[in-house]
Amino acid sequence: PAPEEGPDPIRGTACRATRDALAVVAAAAAGLAHLHAHGVLHRDVQPSHLRRYEGVVKLGGFGLCDRRADRTRNVGPIGAVGTMAPSIVRGHPATRGSDVYGLGASLHLLATGSAVHPLRAESLASRICRIGSTDPVVEATLEPFARELVVAALTVDGDDRDHVVNPVLDRFTAMSSPPT
Repeated sequence: PAPEEGPDPIRGTACRATRDALAVVAAAAAGLAHLHAHGVLHRDVQPSHLRRYEGVVKLGGFGLCDRRADRTRNVGPIGAVGTMAPSIVRGHPATRGSDVYGLGASLHLLATGSAVHPLRAESLASRICRIGSTDPVVEATLEPFARELVVAALTVDGDDRDHVVNPVLDRFTAMSSPPT
């Protein structure tokens, strides 16, 4: 079966240990870097699109992928609300930066169990508006190394410049566990 059809999806509550979350997201970052190298945006990076397939974490959920050259307009907010980049909500086209934002938001969710824009009992429209109008909240309890990585990822939202996005993505792919 294809990786996204594998039996073991990664969920927000699946790996609360920071080391486990870092390993999962580092593997997904390698897949995201591969997509970006081929001019493709994922546009929906979230924990449920990270799957273990034959013991290896893979990035799946390719239904919203799009070639960067084909983007002429934004089609509106798409993707998972818990990891959606504010730039998308504000009507900007998807970028590599908004993909990396989703990676950072996924790391936060996997390591802490909560979204960077905490979900409340409210309508979907209200949640989306709040994402576009409030700053993300990174939990203080997150280990410093992981916290720095999440903050770096959230900072590149909306950016598509190599010298801004690539170093952050490289940090994810290089760090499957915190420094000793």
